[in-house]
Amino acid sequence: MAKVLTQDEALRLASNIARTRNLSARDSSKTPSKPANELEGLIRDKLPDPVRRHLIDVIIDHIAADGLAANWTAQPVWSHEVSNNDKGEFIRAMFQVLRDYDLLTDD
Repeated sequence: MAKVLTQDEALRLASNIARTRNLSARDSSKTPSKPANELEGLIRDKLPDPVRRHLIDVIIDHIAADGLAANWTAQPVWSHEVSNNDKGEFIRAMFQVLRDYDLLTDD
C-alpha cells in the first residue's frame, strides 16, 4: 500500500528532486530566475481550472541555498480543505516551475 504524504512532506520531496538536477555548483548569472510574483503566476498557470479555483494564494518563501539547490519553495493557501489530488496538482505545478526557475530574485 502506498503512503499518502502530508503536504509538507510532498513539498520537501519535490524540492529535493528539483535540486538533484544540478550536481555541481551553478553560476547564478546563467541560472534562470524570477521574482516571487512571477513564480506564483507560473505555478497558477500550470494548475487545472478546478484546482486553481480553490487556491487563494501562493506563498513563495526564500530559503538558504548552498549553490546546488533552488533558493525558494512555495506553500499553497487553499479556500477550504482540498483533496490529495488537488494537493498533488499543486506539487506537480510547483515542481515544473522549480525545474525551470530555481532562483528567486529580490525584485
